[in-house]
Amino acid sequence: LVSVPPADKGLAIGKNGRNISRARIIAKRYFDIEKIVII
Repeated sequence: LVSVPPADKGLAIGKNGRNISRARIIAKRYFDIEKIVII
């Protein structure tokens, strides 16, 4: 789980989900984390 202030959720997700997609790739590659949930 990733906690993000409501005002910054758009920045965390990024345009077309680009930022969250990169975060998922990095988490999978280095930490074997399958799922990231932004709350």
